Amino acid sequence: MRRRAFTLAEILIASAVMLLVGTLGISLLQPAMASGARHSARAEMQQQASIAMDKICIDLERTVGGALSVFQPVPIATGATGLAMQRLAGFESTGDQLWEEQVRVYSWNPALQQLEFRQWSQGSPPPLEILLLVNQPARLGRSDFDALLRGKRPSAVLAQGVSNFTVSQEGLLVRLGLQLKRLTPGKMQPELFELQRALTLPNSVT
Repeated sequence: MRRRAFTLAEILIASAVMLLVGTLGISLLQPAMASGARHSARAEMQQQASIAMDKICIDLERTVGGALSVFQPVPIATGATGLAMQRLAGFESTGDQLWEEQVRVYSWNPALQQLEFRQWSQGSPPPLEILLLVNQPARLGRSDFDALLRGKRPSAVLAQGVSNFTVSQEGLLVRLGLQLKRLTPGKMQPELFELQRALTLPNSVT
């Protein structure tokens, strides 16, 4: 008995049914895939922000108000927001404090959309006005801060896609704010994540 071949109409109908089923399947999967991408982006932003904030706070816990400088954007300068500090290195046998002969600098430039970390030691390029002493903490000035950012000093990127970074100091109270953004599939607006910290500096480091 001869088998009847499929007609052109039957093949076209079957193809249309398969195409419809495939389209419905994709449309059902897309929201789940977009949701997964948003959750992944948010988790990645949260991890980056937490690591960056933890690093800054650990450094702040090892300094005092007299060794911390906070910088706000200045149009005629680099336009960067940041902070710089000299940390405690240890103690002499007499109990006097000894300070590191280096400055640790955190900066954010809106054009770069990234939070960066730099270290500068006395005698390293670029030449700065600050004088670092082991027996007395010093504060980095605005001109030195700008010179470090303009120079070719190597920097480590702590977070990318940073849309805002704020620093304020009221006496010994330091407030930090970090906002990251990521573009995710299925959304016209970027996914945002914000993290804020507040830390009270010690009068002296023990």
